[in-house]
Amino acid sequence: MEDIQSFVNYYAREGYARHIQSLCNEQLKKKGDDPILIFWRAFSLMKENLSSEAIRELESIHSKELKLGVTAALIEAHQLAKLVDRERVEELTASYTIDETSTSEKGLLLTANFYWLWHYPPFPKNVPTNNLDKARDLINRVLESQPQYGPALTLRGWIDLSSDREAHISKGITSFDSVLKAGATANPKDRKGEIDALLGKAKYLEIKKQYPQALDIINQVVIQYPWFFSKGNVEKVKLLLAMQEWDQVHELVQKIVNQEPTNIFALQILTLIHLAREGRHVIAANRIGDIMQGIDKQEPRNGNLYYRIARPFARLAGRNPAVLHQTLALIDRARALSQDNSDFVTECGYEQSLMSNPSALASFRLGLKLDESNVNALYGIIRCQILDSNFDEAEQQLEFLNEIQVAAGRTAEVAYLTALLVWRKDKNREKSISLLTEAVDVHFKSLKGITMGVDYFTKFNPDFLLDIAKEYLTHCPSDPLDANDPAPNVLVTVVKLLEIIVRAVPGFLECQYLLGKAKFFMNDDDSAQQTLDLVLKMYPAYAEAHILEAQIFLKKDQAKHASASLELALSHNFEVREWPLFHLLKAIIHEKLGELDESVKVLEQAMLLPGVRTGIAIEESSPKKEIKAKDKKKTTHHAVSIKERATIFIQLTVSLYKKGAIPESEKIMQEAIDEFRDTQEEMRVVLANADLSLKRGDVEQALGLLSVARPEKPYY
Repeated sequence: MEDIQSFVNYYAREGYARHIQSLCNEQLKKKGDDPILIFWRAFSLMKENLSSEAIRELESIHSKELKLGVTAALIEAHQLAKLVDRERVEELTASYTIDETSTSEKGLLLTANFYWLWHYPPFPKNVPTNNLDKARDLINRVLESQPQYGPALTLRGWIDLSSDREAHISKGITSFDSVLKAGATANPKDRKGEIDALLGKAKYLEIKKQYPQALDIINQVVIQYPWFFSKGNVEKVKLLLAMQEWDQVHELVQKIVNQEPTNIFALQILTLIHLAREGRHVIAANRIGDIMQGIDKQEPRNGNLYYRIARPFARLAGRNPAVLHQTLALIDRARALSQDNSDFVTECGYEQSLMSNPSALASFRLGLKLDESNVNALYGIIRCQILDSNFDEAEQQLEFLNEIQVAAGRTAEVAYLTALLVWRKDKNREKSISLLTEAVDVHFKSLKGITMGVDYFTKFNPDFLLDIAKEYLTHCPSDPLDANDPAPNVLVTVVKLLEIIVRAVPGFLECQYLLGKAKFFMNDDDSAQQTLDLVLKMYPAYAEAHILEAQIFLKKDQAKHASASLELALSHNFEVREWPLFHLLKAIIHEKLGELDESVKVLEQAMLLPGVRTGIAIEESSPKKEIKAKDKKKTTHHAVSIKERATIFIQLTVSLYKKGAIPESEKIMQEAIDEFRDTQEEMRVVLANADLSLKRGDVEQALGLLSVARPEKPYY
C-alpha cells in the first residue's frame, strides 16, 4: 500500500489529479473496496471540483480508523459546492473536533497527509493557508508517541519542505536522514516507504541548489525502485534543467517521449527547447497541440494545468501567431472549466494583447471585475489605455498603484507603465529612461533565487523585457554613430539588456535581431554580423535580418553582398517590396554600382509607397507628432519613419543630379524643403541642399543656406 501512497503523493505534488483517480481505479479493480483507495479517489475528485461526486465517495467509507481524515475531506468538499450546506459543515466541524482527540495514529497520519496534499495546486477554490499547520500538528502527535516512526517522519519532512519558512525547510532534511539511517539497517521488506524519504532529500538538496547531489539521490531511486523509473527520469530532467545542462536535458527528454509519447512533462520540455533554444515556432506550435491532446485525455478537468503550461510558452512565443493560437486554446480550456477564475481570464487578456487583439481590454476588465485585487488585470488595462492614448485614465490608475505599492516598493510593471506614460504624454525623455532602468532592476531582483525550470520563463518573461528594450531604443540614435563618437549610455544599456535576454533565451529571434541592430548602431559591425548569422541559421526566412545584413554590407562598401542579402529577403518575403527601406537600400546599391537609371527608378517607386511622399507615420521619438497626411492611407507593419522619408527624398535628388537631370533634382529638393519644414529633419534637408549647391559651384548659395544652422539644431 505504501508504494501506492508514494504514487498518490507524487501525482498530487505534480498537480495531476486525474492520474490519482486512474491509479485508484486500477488498484480498486484488484483489491476491491479498499477504503484508503476510495479516500484518495475522492480527493482527486475534489481537486477536479467535483464536490458532489467526492462527497458520495467519502460518505461510502465507514472505517473507524479513517473517520477523522474522511471528516476533514468532507468539510473541504462541502466548501467547494456552489451552494455551501453551512449546517452540514458545522456538524462535520463539531464531529472533527471530537474525533481529533481520540483517533488512531493511522487516522492522524492519513489526515495529516490529506491536509499536506490539499495545500498543492490545482486549487478548485481559495485553499486555507493554515492547512500545512494542521498537517504539522497532526503528524507531531503521531511522533510524540512514536518518535522513530518512518512514515510519520517522512511526512513531517515533506510538510516542512512545503513551507515558505526557512526554519521549517531546514528541519525537513533531519527527518529524511533519520528515516534513511534507520532504513539502512532494516529488512528490505520494511523499507518500502523509503522512496518518499529519498525523494524528499533530493527535493531539499534542489531547494538548496545542490543539484549534483540531488541528481545522485534520484539515480539511486531509479536503481532501487525500478517501478519509479519513468518518474525518476522526469525528476532527473528537472535537475539537469536547473543546472542548465541543455544537451543532456534534450537527450533524456527525447528518450522519455520515445517510451511515453503522451508524457505531458516531456512534451512540455521539448516545446521549451524548441522555443527558448531553437526559435522553431512551427514545431513548437505542433508540440503544444500534442500537449493539449495529452491533457484532454489524461487530465481533462485540470484547468490549472492548461493555464500553467500556456503561460511560459506565450511569453517565449516571440508573438508568433501559430504559437499564441495554441496557448490561447489552452487558456480557453481552462476558462471553460472555471469561468469565474480571474487569473485565467487575465491571462487570456495578456495573450490577446500579445496578438494585438482589441478584445484584450475587455478580458482585463472582466478579470478585474472577478477579482478586484488582481493587479495583473489592472496592469493590462493601463497598458491598453496608454497605447490608445487615454493618458488621463492611465495616469489616475498608476497614481493609485504607486500609492498602494509605497511600502513594498514599486513593481517592475508599474515602473515600465509609468515610463511609457511620461514619454508618450509629457515627452520627458530623462524620466522615462530612469523608470525603464528601475523596471529592469526590480524585475531581475525578483528573479533571484528562482530555480531554472519551465515556470522560471513565466517569471523571466522575455517578452516583457523585450518591450522594455524596444522602449529604450526609441531614445537611441536610429543610424550608426560616427566613427569617433562615444556610444550614448542608453544604447549601451539596451545592448546589455538584450545580451542578458539572449543568453537565457537564444531562440528569441526578435531579441537577437534587435541586438544585432543595436550593435550596428554602435559600429560594432562584426559582432552585429555574428548575431545576424545566428538568427538566420535558426530562421533563414527572417527578412528583417537580411535587410539589416544588407545595411552592414553597404556600410563596408560591399554592394554586391548587400544586393545578395536584399534578394534573399525578397525570396523569403515578397512583402519587402512594400517596405520603403528595401527600396532605399536597393537604390543605394544601384548608385554604388554606377547604375544611376536603376537607382532613380527604384527611388521613384519608393516615393509612390504609402506615407513616403506625404507623411502619415507618427514619429514616437519626436515631441512633435508628424501627422501631415493629406491622403491618410493605411500604414503597414513597416510604416515609414520621418527619417527614412527624408533619406529617400535626399537620395533621389542626389541620384538625379548625378544622372544629369538637374531640373528634376531641384524640383525634388524643393518638395523636400516644403515637406520637412518645421520637423526634426529640416536641417538635414538644408545640408543636402547646400551640398548640391557646392557641387554646382554655387558657394554663395551654400553659405546662405548654412547660415540658418544653430548649435541647438540637430545635424549642426
